[in-house]
Amino acid sequence: MKKRYTLSDFDAGTEFPFCMHIARLAGDFQAHEHTFTELVIILDGRAVHQVGGAEYPLRAGDVFVVHGREGHGFAAVEGLHLCNIMFDSDSVIRESDELRALSGFQSLFVLEPRYPSPGGFQSRLVLNATSLNFVREEVSRLYEEFTARESGFQGVVKAYFLALAAYLSRQYARQYAAQGETGLSHVHRLAEAAAFIEANYTEPIRLADAAAKAHVSVRHFIRVFKEKYRETPASYIIQLRVRHAARLLRRTSLDITTVALNSGYASPSLFSRQFRSRMGVSPSEFRRIYAAAQRR
Repeated sequence: MKKRYTLSDFDAGTEFPFCMHIARLAGDFQAHEHTFTELVIILDGRAVHQVGGAEYPLRAGDVFVVHGREGHGFAAVEGLHLCNIMFDSDSVIRESDELRALSGFQSLFVLEPRYPSPGGFQSRLVLNATSLNFVREEVSRLYEEFTARESGFQGVVKAYFLALAAYLSRQYARQYAAQGETGLSHVHRLAEAAAFIEANYTEPIRLADAAAKAHVSVRHFIRVFKEKYRETPASYIIQLRVRHAARLLRRTSLDITTVALNSGYASPSLFSRQFRSRMGVSPSEFRRIYAAAQRR
């Protein structure tokens, strides 16, 4: 039976569910599971990554993300030096709209962990020497801030981590762009469609336009999107709009109609129905409850 880790095993608090380690493995690391998302950066050395019942060689410059649902481990370790960044995606990344609108982010952080390549672990990010040296410096800066734990470190760590995630996402997109249109995988095409939705959800979105980003028919797009994102494109758009509206209700004094319009809704009544369906209360009730909680 695989050992199952939680962030609390690494002294990560519930208010800031984030932890990281930089380590050198002297030997194999048995297969394990976890309840969090893990970003792994191979800084030096070699190993075999065991995941999903298969084995893939790893070397310096490899970057990949593992979701907690699938066990993984390392074998045939040779001088492996790696950085593990462990975090709760909903808390650390969820409201970073700019990051989520990057196709490389959708590929590397969302789809690749759910959608293994038919040819094996070949669609991971592979950093060249220059990029790897830059990432080593960024990781060192992030780790120093995280371990020092000075006043306000959570905000600084989150900012550093989001900057690192954005850099890795851009590198992933460039890696595929270098292959040309014919080299784009079905994973990256779907990621392009998801990034299009993330960048435009406050505007009217035609599913035909999103499907075109994935180079598939609307019918096929809906089926594949639901399979990989666990909901339909329409439901995904509603979730983004409601989340954005909730953010406006918390942070601004805009009236409900303006919040609806700024969140992609032409109809305030439709906005209110969908908001209540997702949040359990009306927009005005949500704002009142939040304001009352802030006064306590």
